[in-house]
Amino acid sequence: MRARILKTLSVKPLNPLALSKELSIDYKTAVYHLEKLQKQNLVVKKGEGYGAAYAPTFTDAQRMEFEKMMNEMGESF
Repeated sequence: MRARILKTLSVKPLNPLALSKELSIDYKTAVYHLEKLQKQNLVVKKGEGYGAAYAPTFTDAQRMEFEKMMNEMGESF
């Protein structure tokens, strides 16, 4: 699930509601995983309040490695 979230956020920062709709998951599930990813310093919250978007904290090298890994996994994850 977290890999799917990171992949989605690497295209465009989203708030939890938009992310839950994009991935067809429950809002609370999106919030839970975003909080875990934020504690691991893998995403950053941009702004405050309900509509704050989340974005990955990848460096360019990390982004390239992540994209490579996702491509190797295919769409089956």
